[in-house]
Amino acid sequence: MANAIEKKTKRETIPRLVKLGLTPEQIAEALDLLVPEVKKIIASQSE
Repeated sequence: MANAIEKKTKRETIPRLVKLGLTPEQIAEALDLLVPEVKKIIASQSE
C-alpha cells in the first residue's frame, strides 16, 4: 500500500516540477523514475 501512495505522490509532483522548468530527465532523476514513464505521465496530464 505504501508503494501505491508513493507512486500517486510522484504522479502529482511531476506537473509541479514541469511548471518549475525541469526537464523530464531531471524529473526522472529527482523522483527515481524512468524517463519514458515521466514523459508518459506528462503527456497524459496535458490532454
